[in-house]
Amino acid sequence: MLVGLLLTGCSQTGGQADGETAADRIDDWQTVERFKIEQRIHRQRVGTWLREPGNEDKLPEDAEAALGMDPLDPHLAVEAALRIVAANPTDDLGFLALHFAFYELRSIDDPRRKEHENTVYEFLEEYYLDDLRLNRMLLG
Repeated sequence: MLVGLLLTGCSQTGGQADGETAADRIDDWQTVERFKIEQRIHRQRVGTWLREPGNEDKLPEDAEAALGMDPLDPHLAVEAALRIVAANPTDDLGFLALHFAFYELRSIDDPRRKEHENTVYEFLEEYYLDDLRLNRMLLG
């Protein structure tokens, strides 16, 4: 089903910005999906460590250090998602990518966050202000 969504939402006609092809959008979506998988694994490993006896009062950063894990960097995935949106903000893949970027930006704490947030808000305002999916997205 995802392949069908990617192929139908990624036609090379209309809506492709700055030379972004269907293959580029698929590659970018794979970047997003890989990050989401890594994030789930990361959270699972940290959560398991935190539930072990003696670790209940520890922080996720303590778990990462004890497990030798680097904190995840969502920037590449957010940038890939925003490229997808820029290529075609109104198709289903564009909406899914915008949804991902909207929520993932909450976990970023550095100066690039504001720039990405502004881009997300511009897309939301321009393309989704009257879209009922926006309500569902904002309500989480």
